[in-house]
Amino acid sequence: MKKLSFTFLFLSFSFFGFSQTKFTEKIFNDMMQRYQKDMGTFLKTETSSDFLFVGSEGKSMDRKTFMAFGETSDGFLKNDFSDIKIRQFGSTAIVTGVWSHSHRAKNTGNVASYTESVTEVFVFQKGKWIYVSHQSTPLPGSKE
Repeated sequence: MKKLSFTFLFLSFSFFGFSQTKFTEKIFNDMMQRYQKDMGTFLKTETSSDFLFVGSEGKSMDRKTFMAFGETSDGFLKNDFSDIKIRQFGSTAIVTGVWSHSHRAKNTGNVASYTESVTEVFVFQKGKWIYVSHQSTPLPGSKE
């Protein structure tokens, strides 16, 4: 009986633990809202220390470089995702979709707008989802 109780307890926590790690579109959208609201804080608290951003122009930036790049912008004027598809493999989630975004440069006031195909990678670590990688490819005729 003791063994049966232990097995039941173990399975209950296993199922509970798995349900807590499912990456959903809501989790993704909530994270991207926090990213849009305060990019600096988001990058410090919700990305891995080895975060990698590969932009649509092919430039790779680590977290520190991307944070410095983000400081050249007044923030997002637009930050929309569509056609979201999520695949999850254990504690890794891969999100693909279309990202339409625009921002204004602090020093010139120029606005850059993009519509890109994106692949985002997240991992579940220490009880929360962490953003580890971004890669984007411009859609034809989409950069202004």
